[in-house]
Amino acid sequence: MVREQEEDARVEILPSVELVSGVLSLTSWADEFGPHSGGNEYFSSLSGLFSGQADHPVVQKTEDLIDQGFRHDAFPNFAVRLKGDDGLTVRHSYDRALVSRAGGVEELEEFRGAVADIAEEIEFFSFFSGNRQQYEMLVETVADDMPARQLVLWLEEFYGWRGDQYVTVLAPAMFPSGGYGGTVVTAEGEIMMLNVIRARDERGPVQFPTGERLAALALHEWGHSYVDPALAQFSSDVADLVPLFEPVESQMRQQHYGNVHVFANEQVLRAACALAMRDLYGEAAYERDIARNEERGFYLTAHLAEFMEKEYRGNRERYEKFSDFVPDLLHEMKHLDPEEFAIRRWPITPDAVRPLFLGSVVLIAALWWLTIGLRRRRQQMLEMDEDEEIYFE
Repeated sequence: MVREQEEDARVEILPSVELVSGVLSLTSWADEFGPHSGGNEYFSSLSGLFSGQADHPVVQKTEDLIDQGFRHDAFPNFAVRLKGDDGLTVRHSYDRALVSRAGGVEELEEFRGAVADIAEEIEFFSFFSGNRQQYEMLVETVADDMPARQLVLWLEEFYGWRGDQYVTVLAPAMFPSGGYGGTVVTAEGEIMMLNVIRARDERGPVQFPTGERLAALALHEWGHSYVDPALAQFSSDVADLVPLFEPVESQMRQQHYGNVHVFANEQVLRAACALAMRDLYGEAAYERDIARNEERGFYLTAHLAEFMEKEYRGNRERYEKFSDFVPDLLHEMKHLDPEEFAIRRWPITPDAVRPLFLGSVVLIAALWWLTIGLRRRRQQMLEMDEDEEIYFE
């Protein structure tokens, strides 16, 4: 199910993504990312197809991968590399990061084989064909609502280069509303900017983000293909930003942004996307975007957006590409003091509240942290796997 939006942009629903979504509904993945509302009508139908398959070998294999760290964007990233209509063969090769997170190519191939087995046993492709009309309607609705041409032109102008393909994959049985991004090098050697959109966690018909939110999501997920490799060229400089990460580490971990490299990617990208929202939707949209991101702990969004506007966009004769500007951007970030920014906190959950009568214990722990633990923690942050959970949104 594909709708071409322009020469290099399209919206589609892939049988491989739907098949993997069904498998995930049987696993611990569903505990975290399953629908808390009970799911939309399509999810109920898809999960019903997989009911009774809890003992299938693919379930244990999936759990093994999850335990290995194969989470969040990894499963859709795997699925988009397959051709689902001819036995789930590999169309686009597994990249280094995907192989590393799975623990080796052999693990991915074993998983692919198990997925193919369950697909045959439950006649999944007959189910997919039976839902063709619904898929076509979803694809058409999103494609009509997404201004792909304007978004791609903005990305190309801002970052200084253009991908070969801008692909939006709808995932009507993945939740909650939001997306996954990534970069896939196709079998033909083209660079595919990937935007996987999850459904809203609501009962009834499938619903995806619309309007301004849909555009913002595409800019963000496709933007990962620009920002992440640009910052990766200066990994040691990003590691120096640990002091910026520490004040919001707890918030970041709640959102699965588990280390300073992921935080930096997200913070820089969100600042750039705020500028896009102002260009495309006006000042009010810019302010909404800034507020939303700073509420989530990305407290540098407004400052970095204005810094990019003045120093990068105001001096494009010096910077052919965004990657040329990254050293100056990281230099600016390195010299920022978190105490000079208002850091908004998410509400603290009840289980995170410590009884007040333990104040003395907390004080002792704080003293230990300041003398020994802080140094250890900073070192741990620097040693974290930079590839882990990079593309979660």
